[in-house]
Amino acid sequence: MRLEKYDLTTGKILNKLFLIALPIMGTSFMQMAYNLIDMFWLGSIGSEAVAAAGTAGMFMWVSMSLMILSRVGIDIGVSQNFGRGDIDTAKRYTQTAFTFSILLGIIYLMLMLLFRVPLIGFFNIPDQEVNHAAQTFLMVISFGVPFSFTSAVMTSTFNASGNSRLPFIVNVIGIVMNMILDPLLIFALKLGINGAGLATVISQFTVCIILYLSITKSSHRPFQSFQFKAKMEIELLKQILKWSIPVALENLLFSFLTILINRMVAGFGVYPMAVMRVGSQIESITWLIAGGYATALTTFIGQNYGARKQERIGRGMKISFTAMSIWGVLVTLLMLFFGRFFMSIFLHEKEAIELGATYMIFLSVCQISGSIENISSSFLRGIGKTLPPSFVSIICNTIRVPIAYVLSISPLGLTGLWIGFIAGAVLRGIVLVIVYLFNSKKDYLIEVSE
Repeated sequence: MRLEKYDLTTGKILNKLFLIALPIMGTSFMQMAYNLIDMFWLGSIGSEAVAAAGTAGMFMWVSMSLMILSRVGIDIGVSQNFGRGDIDTAKRYTQTAFTFSILLGIIYLMLMLLFRVPLIGFFNIPDQEVNHAAQTFLMVISFGVPFSFTSAVMTSTFNASGNSRLPFIVNVIGIVMNMILDPLLIFALKLGINGAGLATVISQFTVCIILYLSITKSSHRPFQSFQFKAKMEIELLKQILKWSIPVALENLLFSFLTILINRMVAGFGVYPMAVMRVGSQIESITWLIAGGYATALTTFIGQNYGARKQERIGRGMKISFTAMSIWGVLVTLLMLFFGRFFMSIFLHEKEAIELGATYMIFLSVCQISGSIENISSSFLRGIGKTLPPSFVSIICNTIRVPIAYVLSISPLGLTGLWIGFIAGAVLRGIVLVIVYLFNSKKDYLIEVSE
């Protein structure tokens, strides 16, 4: 029987939002902490190791985009059906997405193994040691993709049902395991950068196993019974893909465009590559926390949309915009005043630290818009309208590549590249808020998704 505390359609809105948001934020924070610690250990090897891991990591960003093909459908399908009390349909969504994610993960693994050399070669890295290290690292971390894909489906199912605490605990176990294994494999067993990759794969496998035991055995599982079914329900898969494809394309294009940006950066040398890698991890302070809250908000919107509680959705949005605006201001100030300090933790060469401090100033410009754009997107995705926010993101993300390129070949050089990169992010946030304001004035409960 479903516990009342996981029902987001009743009770105090702020309490319910934080009930689900805090564990997701906690997981995001732990993941951020792990990424930074991982960067610290790799930085101890040298900027070359950071650059190699960052290059291979670009293709893990691509895998995250494909993971969305299952996850977004779960966020919407499970939360809306829980809101309307149709638990059986919610379970069928999860079973279909679970099977699909396994198949997708295996296909991606095979592609990375077969094409790792030309994929890394695309970056045209002048340092052959970095080039070879990136190829090997990509091969190692690709083995974790099938486990991370299926874990994402199970995590999203728990979150969408209102229980984000259990996946938080499981993911923390995996992150702590990763933190312990990193120095052991990198230094004690002398595996170097590949030790970091192996630690990640072992942790991903462990998390996948524990989550499967949780969704089938735990007393707090979302369904009374759950079992793996090799056969997918085609109609449900079509609906999952209808919701997910716009978001997946948005993220996939973002990954490819980021790869293009990093290829441009590679032409300026190893230090700028390392700075971009470290900067992206530090920036995840905003994205992981805001993204965690956005995931909770999507569940809140989805459940109340299914229950047809329009006024409750409106109050939840006001609370969310206020909270994330405050968070964006805080992160902006941290980047402006402590950017050099953050960079000095992970990079040890003076030139790299100075370059990183400058990059942090650029990053600070888009933190507020980045925080509130997640809230706008969550509203639209929660009611099943995934196309508008994805369309806006695709256009804005695409625009910034030619701008970055033109400015990078001007006298501004690397600085111009960063200006173009950041300008597109700010524009995306502004336009998404306008799209939300337009859609929020409509009676969006007239057509509730089936």
